[in-house]
Amino acid sequence: MRVSQDEEGHLHIAFEGNWCDTILLEVKVLAIISELFYIITNQSDKLDYEECYKKAYAKAEKLLSAGCVYSDFGTRRRASLEAEDTVVRAMRDCQNSREWPGRFVGTSNVYLAMKYDLTPVGTMAHEFVCAIGGMYGPQMANHMAMEAWRHTFRGALGTFLYDSFGWDIFAMNFSEDFANQFKGLRVDSGDNREQLQKIAEKYEQLGIDPRTKQVIFSNALDTDRAIEIQSYAKDFCQPSFGIGTHFTNDFENIKPMNIVIKLVAVKITESWTFYNDTCKLSEDKGKHTGLPEVIERFKRAVNFKD
Repeated sequence: MRVSQDEEGHLHIAFEGNWCDTILLEVKVLAIISELFYIITNQSDKLDYEECYKKAYAKAEKLLSAGCVYSDFGTRRRASLEAEDTVVRAMRDCQNSREWPGRFVGTSNVYLAMKYDLTPVGTMAHEFVCAIGGMYGPQMANHMAMEAWRHTFRGALGTFLYDSFGWDIFAMNFSEDFANQFKGLRVDSGDNREQLQKIAEKYEQLGIDPRTKQVIFSNALDTDRAIEIQSYAKDFCQPSFGIGTHFTNDFENIKPMNIVIKLVAVKITESWTFYNDTCKLSEDKGKHTGLPEVIERFKRAVNFKD
């Protein structure tokens, strides 16, 4: 691991090693950085956890009343472990207080899921598809990822995170057999309504009723935005929501950190003398991650249009 800080104060961290080891570091390191930042800048004293519980409980009431099925995705940029613990506890308490139209289904944090007897939930990382794209090219990366996932999990395929190289190239690889086998898709970038429309149209082209499929929305959501999406998405699919920073970093006068870790290079075996560059192409304009020249090369390869 290499750590440095530039003249403007930006922190840079690079991991190198076996993929099975390094992929496990992303969430933990980001959570540590976020919590340390608030401690070092003396902002941790401003974290009012009683108020955090009240806010989280009120958010849960709104989401559950609106029929939203949702989970906590807030570990990476949380203000602290206690903040996420408080949020998950509040969400669980609200869920258990009475019968609701919606449902709090769990958290992506395995420890908190165990502590509060909840289901650990999530999807695969973008890194999975980006690594395949680096080794074999982005055109068939989604196909190879779905094929590997299918052979590994044998029917319990869950939800596929499709936007590593944009919707268009994914749609070309999303055949009828994959569409039938995966429970649904996850929207993590782009305009939620536009992405939903593309998803519904693709399922219909394949002869599948999109209302039988789950679509998880996880792109910078807050309570009101999730409820808005729920109001129109329920007619097209089975919507659910992964909500992060809005839950675990909602404190007065505390600004959430904008931090991320992405895969930039990969090689098939340790014996290779060089790495293959890779990147992530986002449906959100200006949010591609990777070296500029690599991003442009991948965009040309998949005919990606900003």
